Amino acid sequence: MDRFYSFKVVTYNTDESNFQPLLDKAFKWAWILHDKDKTDPHIHILCTFKQNKSFEQVRKMVEGEQNTFARKMEDKYRDFIYLPHSEDFPDKALYNETDIHCNDLGFFQRGAKKTVDNEEFVTDLLDNNMTYKQRAIKYGRDYIRNFRTYTKFARMLRMEENFLSKIENGEIVEESNPNNPFEILVQSKIDIETGEIINDHKKSP
Repeated sequence: MDRFYSFKVVTYNTDESNFQPLLDKAFKWAWILHDKDKTDPHIHILCTFKQNKSFEQVRKMVEGEQNTFARKMEDKYRDFIYLPHSEDFPDKALYNETDIHCNDLGFFQRGAKKTVDNEEFVTDLLDNNMTYKQRAIKYGRDYIRNFRTYTKFARMLRMEENFLSKIENGEIVEESNPNNPFEILVQSKIDIETGEIINDHKKSP
């Protein structure tokens, strides 16, 4: 029988006295009443115990256990922000954060992801003096998992910057396509890795 320390519980027994025994036994807990969803009113409970429990043991802590469902809590912070249906869940009815009952707010918010400043992130991607290790420490698992994608993105940004700079300096000739005035023809060959000109084609003086 599987046993875990942390659970997320849904019960349709909405009277607090019905699930108070669960809260009394839990080390950390948070709960909220959802009464604006498309389903019947129900309670979402997040709970962590000092000793591991089975799903059945947790369900039996709620009166009327047949209307109670328990699952392992996989991501404490994400499960917590689900309680009020935060902006990460735009298709759900919104609840106020003040509707959440909790005995240790810091415990559930500890997994909060740091907000990434987009401008700073892009600047760091283009910084040739910043090592992979430094970026990984600063931006965490998302950067590590998506390293190839971000590397490709940085390469495209460098190419675009070089390309626009050379147009501005007159190093690249742009000509309009007579058959399509919205299309610009570039006469120079460009290195797709660096944005550098392979065969220079400068404007006539």
